Amino acid sequence: MATDAPNQPRRSTRRTLVENLLSLAAFQAIAYLAPLLTLPYLARVLGAELLGVVAFAQALVTYVRAVVEYGFKLTATRDIAAARADPQAVRRIFCAVTLTRALLAAACLGVFALLLALVPMFRAEALLYLFAFVVVLGDLLIPVWFFQGMEDMKFITVLNVIARTLFTLAVFVFIREPGDYVWVPLLDSLGFVAAGLFSMAIVVRRFDMRWVPVGLAEVRAQLKTSFSVFVTDFVPNLYNNTTILLLGLFASKAQVGTFTAAARIVDVAISPAYVISRTYYPLLNRDFSHFRRFQAYVLGAGLGLSLALVGASDWLVDTFLTAEFERTKLLLKILGPSPLLIAAVVCYGTNYLLVQRRDQLYMRLTLAVSLLGFCAALVLVPWAAEAGASWSLVSSRTLLALVCLAAFLRLRGDPDGHRRAT
Repeated sequence: MATDAPNQPRRSTRRTLVENLLSLAAFQAIAYLAPLLTLPYLARVLGAELLGVVAFAQALVTYVRAVVEYGFKLTATRDIAAARADPQAVRRIFCAVTLTRALLAAACLGVFALLLALVPMFRAEALLYLFAFVVVLGDLLIPVWFFQGMEDMKFITVLNVIARTLFTLAVFVFIREPGDYVWVPLLDSLGFVAAGLFSMAIVVRRFDMRWVPVGLAEVRAQLKTSFSVFVTDFVPNLYNNTTILLLGLFASKAQVGTFTAAARIVDVAISPAYVISRTYYPLLNRDFSHFRRFQAYVLGAGLGLSLALVGASDWLVDTFLTAEFERTKLLLKILGPSPLLIAAVVCYGTNYLLVQRRDQLYMRLTLAVSLLGFCAALVLVPWAAEAGASWSLVSSRTLLALVCLAAFLRLRGDPDGHRRAT
């Protein structure tokens, strides 16, 4: 019989951290490594141009995924962590957040359908874009924010790893020739959907989650509460994801493919910073005294991975990609500082400013940097194609890391600047 999570035996902080760190590491590893493992195979079967076509479709859907996420991976995690001793409060938060995300997904599907119907360049590849959109359903079904807030990631991780691994293997089975490119996003999306169904089963059985009627007033409250974090989470797409869309408009699909290959490798190098960040985030919301240790871990990992990424860039391309992706070597060197920069952002932004409830400040900083990054991309991408996209991306990450660090230093020096003493 399922039991309310708050009534389960309390584990030590250290044991909980280790379990969640390993679970999140496995969860993130399958999320980032699965596309990387298939990258060399797809590069050979599809070539740079068709790989770029697939990447363009997935980049467009990334905006939808960010809207449906709506910052809940941080705000809902924070709320669940604070309320987990109260089963009724946890159920109400879960139901309110789930309903809000479902309504956002429905609205996005309507807009997406209009886009495919009215814009010729999208209508020509409508099946590809629809297959790419299926991943949104998977995102909706995987309440990572709930498991993080409950600080119990191990069960969802095991099932997600199994599901995603099976559908990753399906790529090698079903993608056999260039014409099969349209199926790539569907296979990836089905992995998310299967993982989502498993996740919901765990929520119901292990945590005794039952549906609680939720009114529109609670939906509006969720939208209002999470708006600042949503903007903070969404606007980096202006310089991050938009670079791929701009490449698709101003450069060749082959150049989109070479940039996508570099970006996927960099994403893997960045992922440990997110793992450490998301492991510590619920704990820091309960006990901020762990911040110094977290800071050392995340920045140390970021620095080491940046050095490794730059040093191994040529070897990575020569080993895993084809001669068609020679340009990717330069892009990896340009993007090399990204792990350290992202580590600084999650350290001083997500795990400091948001934990200190400085949501508005973090939103303003992120919005300003993202708009500057978008303007830079509008200039650099048409001028220097994939190299311009890389320079735009790394310069935006650098500026965001610097302004988050500056905010941290200013607030740390102000006795009234933060909620808890470090």
